[in-house]
Amino acid sequence: MNDYIKMVLCLISSFLLSLFNCKIHLKKLNLKPKDQSEVIVLKPHHKFVSCGGIDFILSTIIVFLLFNLPNLKHKNIAILLFISIYFALIGLIDDLIKIKAKDHNGLSATLRIILEIIGTLIFCNFTTIEFIKFININNTYIYIGSFAFIYAILCVVGTCNSINLTAGLDGLVTITYILAITPFLYISLSQGNYIISIFIVSLLGSLLAYLCFNFNPSKLIMGDVGSLSLGAILACIAILLNKELLLLISCGIYIIEALSVILQVSYFKISKGKRIFKMTPIHYHFIKKGMKESNVVLLFTIFAIVLSIIASILGVLI
Repeated sequence: MNDYIKMVLCLISSFLLSLFNCKIHLKKLNLKPKDQSEVIVLKPHHKFVSCGGIDFILSTIIVFLLFNLPNLKHKNIAILLFISIYFALIGLIDDLIKIKAKDHNGLSATLRIILEIIGTLIFCNFTTIEFIKFININNTYIYIGSFAFIYAILCVVGTCNSINLTAGLDGLVTITYILAITPFLYISLSQGNYIISIFIVSLLGSLLAYLCFNFNPSKLIMGDVGSLSLGAILACIAILLNKELLLLISCGIYIIEALSVILQVSYFKISKGKRIFKMTPIHYHFIKKGMKESNVVLLFTIFAIVLSIIASILGVLI
């Protein structure tokens, strides 16, 4: 069967499975978050269920394995499965602490980052570090030696936590993430990397189904189990394709969100109580200024489309 036909079937399969999982989740699981205080303040009557990330990650893994049965011994399959499951488990533990223990802090920030660093180092070991010894700029490879480990940690941990900060508005992370990972599908296809292409297509199908429940007003939010795993997956795929610098473009939305928090906290301390933004991450600033949630998501989506197109062009050409 033609590889492109397989990918279409993969997209449809993951979409249907994720759709089924999301419906079961809403009916059977009562995971109502107590952790997102900013959501409760801005939308006090908004009722939703958390940990939706379980649905699309599980669907992605199942379909990915089914469409790669002849290649199960390939190293990239083990890498992608490990990253998806490991970071999803960190997020799930964090979510369950917030939900079941009614502790809005969840895992401590230090412990979570330590666990993320450990996962990244295991990923580096899987890849035998050869994938990240060099930074690829316009097919010119720059040797970075032992800094490769720190470089990988910055990519993975930074992407994870910036995507996690962006969560909060209905559909925001899901839509922008679909746009952020699409350039890497083009790149994997251009490199003939069938395994990574199938994984991305499986993830896209699962996310599109999840988005049906995540539109405003959302019935299902992904929680940390979704946002952390999505961040790790995106960063690791970029590293495996040797196009990690493109994260600076495709993840531009998440970088801005993270910077807004850093600037707000820093300025608050320096100025002894003054703020740059009404509320951070910056998408809440627009809400506080009077913009409708749907308009903020639309604004960020347009920006993400532009970044996705730029990243796609640069990724294939250089």
